[in-house]
Amino acid sequence: MNAPVKAPPALTRHVDELWEGIDARPALIEAGEAVERLLDSPGLQAVRAVLEREVATIDRQLEGPVSDPSEYPRLLGRKSGLAAFDGAISAIRERATKRRAEGEAEARANAGESAAER
Repeated sequence: MNAPVKAPPALTRHVDELWEGIDARPALIEAGEAVERLLDSPGLQAVRAVLEREVATIDRQLEGPVSDPSEYPRLLGRKSGLAAFDGAISAIRERATKRRAEGEAEARANAGESAAER
């Protein structure tokens, strides 16, 4: 779970809804920076270690025989839920990076227009 995860579209959609519009750009960028700082936190690393261990346990269960066929969807759902943690991190980081780049491009374009008007 430590490797960068491509943000699932469902989670990216939620980020877009939470930080909608140009007025929300600074708040999203700030959230992205907060997530970046969180990534090196020993606390987050400990949480991820526990989640990674649970995913490995689920993978072992899925590889072996399961006594009840309804157990497969439950295990897959649990594994997907655990992966959503890193997916949310990626969604915030991806969107914050995109919004920051858009803001920088707009600033450069505005600076170019201002220079051309002089």
